[in-house]
Formats: sequence, C-alpha cells, structure tokens
Amino acid sequence: NDVATFDENCAIVVGDEGAIFATTDAGITWQSRNSAVTNSFYGIETLNSNFVWLVGEEGVVLFSSDRGITWIRLSLPKPITIRDIAIIDSTELYVVGNNGKIFYTIDNGLNWYGQYAETSYDLYAIDFIDRTHGFAVGNGGTILSTTSSGTLTDVRASIASLPETFHLYQNYPNPFNPITTIAYEISRPSYVVIKVYNTLGQEVREIVNGYHQSGRHNITWNADNTPSGVYYYRIVAQEFGIGRTFSEVKKAVLIK
Repeated sequence: NDVATFDENCAIVVGDEGAIFATTDAGITWQSRNSAVTNSFYGIETLNSNFVWLVGEEGVVLFSSDRGITWIRLSLPKPITIRDIAIIDSTELYVVGNNGKIFYTIDNGLNWYGQYAETSYDLYAIDFIDRTHGFAVGNGGTILSTTSSGTLTDVRASIASLPETFHLYQNYPNPFNPITTIAYEISRPSYVVIKVYNTLGQEVREIVNGYHQSGRHNITWNADNTPSGVYYYRIVAQEFGIGRTFSEVKKAVLIK
C-alpha cells in the first residue's frame, strides 16, 4: 500500500494484514519486519537514517528507531482508519484518515490532538512544505490546506464533480460561544431552509431561507442573544423541478 526509503539501497514497504518488508540491497532481497500487529497498513514515512513511522487500520501508529526491526505503538485515541502520515520532525507528526479526521502530536504520539477539517470525506494523503504549510486531500475532490501549525486555514475548491448527495455537517466549534459555523452540501439546485429549535421543539431562529445552487455552503450562527443550552438545527432542501425533499437534524450545544 505504501513505500518509504532511507537511501538508495534501503526501503520499507507496508501492506494488508500487518505486512512489513524491508530491503537493504535496492530490492534484490526482502526481509519481513514483524510488528506483532495484524491490522492493514496504509502509510509509511521515514526521517533521517533510522526513524520510521507507519499508520493503518483502527488508529494504529507504529514507530521504529532502528529501521523497522523493533516497533513502539503510538495508537490514536480513536480507532479510525488512518491513511497517511506527514513527519515534521522526530516529535511532530500529522495523520489523516477516514471521515475527515486529522490528528497531530508534538511529542511523538504521547498526546494526540484532533484537528477540525470541516469535511466528512475520507482523507487519503497529507504533505507539508515546512512546519506551517501543508495540504491534505481526499474523496469528493477535497483539498485542505494550513498555514499555521496545528490549525486548518482553508478549504480549497473541489477539483471533482459537484456533490452527489445532500449532507448536513456537524457545526464547529461545538460546544460554542456564541458563534458557530454550519456547513452543508446541495447536490441539485434547491430551496433551502435551516432553522434552530430548542429542546421543547420551539423555533429559536431561522438562519437560512432561500434558493441555493449545487455545491458546498457555509453559514454562521451568532447566538449572542440566545441563552445557554442544547439546540437542534434542521435543514430542509427541496429540489427544483423534481420536488424531492431532503431533511436532516444535528445537535448543537451553546455554553456561555
């Protein structure tokens, strides 16, 4: 599934069901590197002459300081499939995976921090130009970029086709105070209404009401005059010319 090199003769490849193989003679012969992990591996990166990290199913992250002979497990707090890893230095790492998840660590996996990506598409690759400038890509033509260490700063325009389905994303941040962003995707031109309700089902605010073209949209909800509590925001999108209606509800928590 992936390959990384140390020099012109030494490389490591990873694959399904815990497969790890290394070569020291430019691929003429290969030796198995046992990690005692049977999860499939999808990404591998090396640093300097000996350090190597690999990632895979169920949040597995492995680290070796001797070219893969012995391994230390640096598993993520959530068992999601990780697809790729980017190495900033020997302690600072970024990983990306399914459902738009991005995690980073500044202490070589002792502590992991989630990075909000404003997408639920699977992410397959990540790379950095330097410590603060990086890109991640994934399904649906997703392209993400950052210009600040540990902080997503931009969601680039999709290079793929328009959304194939309707989708309402979880607001971010959540909990929030008092401003949050709600993202949603419209697969066909539609009339869109988004309303916020309290736990009694009473309408609190209407934040969207109008015609939308196909694509991804973001709206900001400023709850400055709304008391703390649990709220539900609901999207109703009716397609033009067809009459089909899409509806979805998400929960938001306001804490002041």
